[in-house]
Amino acid sequence: MSPFFDIYYDDYSIQIERDSCDSIGIIIQNYGNISNSTGPLNVSAHIRGDSIWIPFQIIEAPVQIFSTDYITIYESKGYFKDDSVFIPIYFMDAFDPYIGNLWGKKL
Repeated sequence: MSPFFDIYYDDYSIQIERDSCDSIGIIIQNYGNISNSTGPLNVSAHIRGDSIWIPFQIIEAPVQIFSTDYITIYESKGYFKDDSVFIPIYFMDAFDPYIGNLWGKKL
């Protein structure tokens, strides 16, 4: 890896919904503003009170066309505060690792 890195700022929308199969589960739609060949990336997470826990997970599209069709999501912990959300984002696609932060306000 190079000692140099780029810093990006991106403005986009996510949607957080309850997971109907898990009493403490949520689905974060459009995680990291990433799309693969099936559409925007959806990541499973859990909530307890104001805390968000994103477990390690591998998301693999049925057909491998784009570098984002196989993504490793690494564990992270975030939180809700008032009407805002704060989540560290850690993932790696077929080529590059990504470390960043997602924060936003409820619309």
